[in-house]
Amino acid sequence: MRTARVFIWVYPLLVLAIGLGFLIWSYFQAADADAYRRASQCAGTVTSSCYEIFTGVISSVQVSQSRSGERDDVVIKTGTAGDLTATLEPSDSAAPHVRTGANVTVKRYRGQVTLVTVDGIGVASTANPAATQSDSSRYGWLFTGIGVVSAGYVFYSRRRRSRREAWAETGAIATGAPQQGILPTGTLGWSVSPKPSFSSLGRYAFGVVGLVFLTLRALLDPARATGALALDGTVVVLAVAALLLFYRNARVFADREQVAKVSLFGRTKSLALHDVRSAERFSVANRYGTVKHLVFVGPDGRKAFEVAGVAWDFDRLDTLCREVGIQLGGSYDDLIGAFKLNSRVPGTISWGQQLLWGGALIVVIIVLVILLIGPTQR
Repeated sequence: MRTARVFIWVYPLLVLAIGLGFLIWSYFQAADADAYRRASQCAGTVTSSCYEIFTGVISSVQVSQSRSGERDDVVIKTGTAGDLTATLEPSDSAAPHVRTGANVTVKRYRGQVTLVTVDGIGVASTANPAATQSDSSRYGWLFTGIGVVSAGYVFYSRRRRSRREAWAETGAIATGAPQQGILPTGTLGWSVSPKPSFSSLGRYAFGVVGLVFLTLRALLDPARATGALALDGTVVVLAVAALLLFYRNARVFADREQVAKVSLFGRTKSLALHDVRSAERFSVANRYGTVKHLVFVGPDGRKAFEVAGVAWDFDRLDTLCREVGIQLGGSYDDLIGAFKLNSRVPGTISWGQQLLWGGALIVVIIVLVILLIGPTQR
């Protein structure tokens, strides 16, 4: 329990530290790039705030390929500075001009070649602060925002839990008891469906914005825009479809004979009331706080089905269980580690299903990594 509570704070602090690291790195990169742009040509004494200009001839070129395109390792013979070496990153149009025997003008800044002009075309090197300046500030603000929101949600969830506990003590929850109605089975009973809330919709929206923000660089790159758009569109369409199905189909209902749960795909799993041993209540800590779980235990002591997530009203679910005589066990204040669920209720975790979801997640991560580090167009 103590470990779970610590983990709740470790995640936002770690993400916040990563974001601040990116921002600090971006700050120093921007400072170097600005200093380079402000530099003037050295008049006499060479200092760190000026650059030197030399003329020479390319004596050798070694061409290689990187994810950002062609990379040329060149040796330039000059009359006053001797042999100078540099790694150039030419565009597709400039690459044919970088050749052995070409006359060039070399710009050297702080002892490194930063720009080579050949046939009137300027080609930056990997030592050029302005050309190599990355957009790490974008990732910095993204991770910083996630860290701040995560920490804020921890405070919000604790405050909300305190309010609910105070409300429960006054007995006001009983006014929200589910009313009897006609169930999918045609009998009279009680039903509870998930309802979208501000916190749940905010998470979904934040996830979509984070995905677009993460792939924004690829979306703006003509060489990767199609793949990035396809990935973002597929993820968003699947997520929206799953949410629509969930809020349309999912429900828990019970009458005097049975209790059942309908999944997002409309599949119903039921259990006779006399076979229900209990309904166990507990919470699982995650990066955003805690997630409540209500597990209906079958006659064999194993999980029959489970209700979990922020979209469910667990006060109404508890009332439903009391109405039909299902014994409630535990408390939502009981924090259980994600890998200790089977010790609380056997069968809560299906390792086959977990491996399937893990495999799908790995596939998505691989596709995302290929997209982000794939070839770019300069």
